[in-house]
Amino acid sequence: SSARPLVLCEVLHRDRHAAAEPHRHHLSELCDLLRHLKYSIYQIVAVNGDKTGRNLRPIEAFDDLVWTEQNAADCDYVFCPSERLELLADLV
Repeated sequence: SSARPLVLCEVLHRDRHAAAEPHRHHLSELCDLLRHLKYSIYQIVAVNGDKTGRNLRPIEAFDDLVWTEQNAADCDYVFCPSERLELLADLV
């Protein structure tokens, strides 16, 4: 089959010792690449703080955050090709 895959990806927040600008540039390049490939970006988020319940939140850009224990679970994403958006309903 020539169907393009869903991609599960962890996009890490910046280390507190790392320079902000190169990190922002990498995040921007990743978004540009996904848009060029006609992939939509969805962040996987916990439902009501539940460790087992998940939802998908569409985003246009990655947040430029410094990694902390509190936001460590906010780095998971699904990249979905535009022609396969119906598959997302099965994931939540």
